[in-house]
Amino acid sequence: MLWKNPQQISIKGLGRYCIRVSMPGETLKKTLLFVIVFSLVVGAVFLSGCLQQEGSGSVVLAQPGPVKLRIGALLDLTGKGASYGNDARDAALLAVEDLRKTQKSLEVELLFEDSQSEDLQAVNSAKKLLEIDGVRVILGPVRSNEVLAVAPLTEAKKAILFTFVASADEITNAGDFVFRNRETGSLHGEKIAEFIKSNGIDAVAVLSAQSANSKTYASSFVQKFEALGGKIAKTIEYNENLKDFKSEIVKALEANPKVLYVSPATDSDGIILIRQIKEFGFKGLIAGAPGLDSQAFLQSGVSEGVVITSPFFDSENTAVKEFSRRFEERFGRKPAFYTANAYDAVMLLGAAALECKGDENTECLRDFLYNVKNYEGLGGLTTFDGKGDVIKPVMVKKAVNGKFERLE
Repeated sequence: MLWKNPQQISIKGLGRYCIRVSMPGETLKKTLLFVIVFSLVVGAVFLSGCLQQEGSGSVVLAQPGPVKLRIGALLDLTGKGASYGNDARDAALLAVEDLRKTQKSLEVELLFEDSQSEDLQAVNSAKKLLEIDGVRVILGPVRSNEVLAVAPLTEAKKAILFTFVASADEITNAGDFVFRNRETGSLHGEKIAEFIKSNGIDAVAVLSAQSANSKTYASSFVQKFEALGGKIAKTIEYNENLKDFKSEIVKALEANPKVLYVSPATDSDGIILIRQIKEFGFKGLIAGAPGLDSQAFLQSGVSEGVVITSPFFDSENTAVKEFSRRFEERFGRKPAFYTANAYDAVMLLGAAALECKGDENTECLRDFLYNVKNYEGLGGLTTFDGKGDVIKPVMVKKAVNGKFERLE
């Protein structure tokens, strides 16, 4: 019996590949025999696409589908860390735009979740991304406490967790799938201790928040300063969720320090703390951790004269200048080091997905990141060690007339 009209036969069961043939004027038996033999001959071709044969006898090799990367962006979009999270969101959007322009075979999707700067909310949002949305890669969170709370979840799923700003030393051992392109906070504590001691100052009081990143800065500062022969006059921790730190400040000032080293959890509690320190009339040097490295702090009216450490962000670099121009033009504010790190993180994840043919094989993604050496990103050279950490230079800078000036 002859087919009166062209028919299609589909053979599936080869993953995402298939054969479609149209054979007018053939008997069913001959057609089926042809399809079976033909599928064996061109089996190797299936690895690169779907092969089609039309009535004209022409054979067309279809293009493979796009490489897919879905990133769950778990960021502090509201709450204490919102200034960091919103900057990171916008940097990630720019990075995705650039990936779409330069990597036509890569299909990137961002799924945003707000951690609200709370550990429990970060965990709940991570569960949604992992279990409901099915993402295999998470960008963020911002705060170290959130990263440490979420890491057990991502480790259990063998999902990549990539933070761009969290600095607590404990993150180093948070898991095999945890990465950060930001140096540990201990480097900052040591750097500012060296700077203060080199200026002949021997007595310092420390005010730090009860959070993982703040404790890292403070403890490394204390250890280094004392090792250099300095004296810690007082060490006080405060609850970052309060709005009044006067009692803690009074206790610190009773020790008559020449310097107050402030290690806030975020720029928001840092602004309140420094405003109240200045209201008490303290005339000594106020030094701070990188949590104060933000436009919000510079525009707060209390930043003048404050010395902080910061990851080295080369504002004179040609690529950084162009990125800064685009960012400010689009979003109306200047980027900071963590903004550049967020952009770099998305670009690195894009490169990993291209190498691994998507985001499903997270062990491949992990191994790719471990092998990143001297990646020239906007946030400086990135080389991951065996713990998913990086080492980047740290600089000291001072707030003068609403902007930071580098001291060393």
